[in-house]
Amino acid sequence: MQSKEELKKVLLNLLLEDVEFRHAVAGAIGYKEILDRIAKVEEDMNARFLELRKEMNERFAKVDERFAKVEEDIRDLRKDMNEGFKRHDEEFKRVWQSIEDLRKDMNEGFKRHDEEFKRV
Repeated sequence: MQSKEELKKVLLNLLLEDVEFRHAVAGAIGYKEILDRIAKVEEDMNARFLELRKEMNERFAKVDERFAKVEEDIRDLRKDMNEGFKRHDEEFKRVWQSIEDLRKDMNEGFKRHDEEFKRV
């Protein structure tokens, strides 16, 4: 009778050298079923990753649409602000012109009054 160590050595040599024995052992321990299950898990994971990628791309597309809308809103706001500034600039120009006209009228009035006071 062989010792455990000798038996291990013989079995290991058979596994390494005898392809038929190796396949028989693999079948006996359910190696093919394990490989099939691993392949199924890999297939399921790949399918789920593809699904997640599709979902992610759809969400990115929605975010891109929202950003485009925000950019459009910002452009519209900037346009509105610039138009508002232009209107205010024109109004300020009219106000300053009115102040200048008023000042001119006042100075002319003061000048007339000064001349009138001199005559009096």
